[in-house]
Amino acid sequence: MDDAKLIIIYGENKVDGIYKNGTYDCIRKKKKDDLHITCFLEFFKTSFLNESIFKKITESTIPNNVGYALAQKGHITFFNTTREGKPKSGFFMLPPNLDDITPEQKEIISQIVKTLKGYNLKLLYDYFINDYGLLDSKFCNIDEFISIDDFLSSYKINKKFKLI
Repeated sequence: MDDAKLIIIYGENKVDGIYKNGTYDCIRKKKKDDLHITCFLEFFKTSFLNESIFKKITESTIPNNVGYALAQKGHITFFNTTREGKPKSGFFMLPPNLDDITPEQKEIISQIVKTLKGYNLKLLYDYFINDYGLLDSKFCNIDEFISIDDFLSSYKINKKFKLI
């Protein structure tokens, strides 16, 4: 997992006609300096072939927009954002409706987090378009919570009692 540039954790929506809930794909760099979007482009040559949105991405597409499109379909994407000489880091883009996260996805996130000891990990959720017209989200450090279930429970409690 440490060498993965991206990890896609599949939800309940079929991918290329196959039910993959609770499985994942690690997308690794081909070259040392590969960008997230380059890895996505390579991946989409053989996956999500029936999804027209992924055929339209180009090298100028913002990678978070691709992660958001995957999240809209119920999948979770992990972005490894570690830079050479910097602390290890990454983030998970969760589906917009957190109730769509399956027990199988929760288990995989827990397994991945255990393998990424020493990483500064964040969870991204509640997406919106910011004042600059860019996709943005709320986020939290994953180490603030005992587990993904702990995060989801806390989120639901906070949302339920949020003053509007």
